[in-house]
Amino acid sequence: MGVQSKFDIHIDDLNDKQKEKIKELRDRLREDLKRYPEYDTDLSLFRWLVGWDYDIDAIVPKASWALSVFDNLGFNDFQINSIDDIHQYALARSPAVPYFPGGLLGYDKDGNVLYCQPMAKAHPKTLIKADSISQVLRLELAMIEGAFKLVRAQEAKTGRKCGMKIIMDLDGFSYSEHIHMPAITEYLKLLSLVQAVFPDFLRKLWVVNPPTTIAVVYNIVKPVLAKQTREKIEILGKDWKEILVTSCGAENLYPQWGGVKPAATPYGNVRLGGKVPEKVMYSPLNNPWDDEERMKSINVSARSKAEIRIQAEKGETIRWLFRVSSGDVDFSIRHNDAEVYPTFRISTEFVPEIGSMICRESGEYVILFENLHGKLWSKDVKYRVEVEEA
Repeated sequence: MGVQSKFDIHIDDLNDKQKEKIKELRDRLREDLKRYPEYDTDLSLFRWLVGWDYDIDAIVPKASWALSVFDNLGFNDFQINSIDDIHQYALARSPAVPYFPGGLLGYDKDGNVLYCQPMAKAHPKTLIKADSISQVLRLELAMIEGAFKLVRAQEAKTGRKCGMKIIMDLDGFSYSEHIHMPAITEYLKLLSLVQAVFPDFLRKLWVVNPPTTIAVVYNIVKPVLAKQTREKIEILGKDWKEILVTSCGAENLYPQWGGVKPAATPYGNVRLGGKVPEKVMYSPLNNPWDDEERMKSINVSARSKAEIRIQAEKGETIRWLFRVSSGDVDFSIRHNDAEVYPTFRISTEFVPEIGSMICRESGEYVILFENLHGKLWSKDVKYRVEVEEA
């Protein structure tokens, strides 16, 4: 289109072509934006244009799906007014949350939200046994959208486009300890999902304390990174604290990362991970719903899908638990040909898929298991699906 994209932009700096494209995209997404009205801002829509090179035909289905995800996961009711609100929300979701390293620091000097992930503090071999894959995906989407809500509030005040800056701290990284392929596989799925629903939200990703194997580590994640994401990654050397202070402001960084922001510990409220204790790991013994005798089986052929149809009334809850015999399946729920629970690619090697959804309307609901990505092998799914009265 010949329009130069840049991150440092004020809404008043948008040129006529950009404004025309925003209007066109808003018109094409009008019904979707009614489902998630707080997203209906010029700068929110502008991110999609930047992220997909102004190709509106490509953007519309992707943005439509993202908005349906936000709506179906209940983010309309997700009230966020501060960084601490996000922190407390995460901790309340699962006892495993403290073992997922990371947390928001606050804002930088330009109004961008700052997130720090001391990735090497994780213990992948136990972390993957702590919670269902969908719970991790839902939680991560909720936390990023919570940060996006704060950014939209900032943009409404200042008119200046903001985003998220990430500090990826690899201090203590061990290839043998942290490259656990089952966990890596799920992490790559998460990266793909986040990039799909939050285009152009990442402003910068700094890697600090990189190990000598950083090139190998980067090559593992590189295939799922969008070109735009790759361009925003910077691996820092020994002067990383000075660079972070210059870019973010010392007053916005905890002491562990070179700043002077007051906190009870040098890490502030950043979760530090660690080995997940046995009592936090998932066990069917602690879940009465995980009852083998009450499960049914369904086979999903390669390049195919299988479905379960159930009737439910408005206000009733659909509850499910299932295990896949091997690999993963795409799981979703539909009503009146519309997706009402988003498609997530689910593996249950360590923890079964567990979830629930309150029905907004009465009628027939379709529980969908898809194996379209499976080229050769069928998959058996043992499941329990029930409808509970309001």
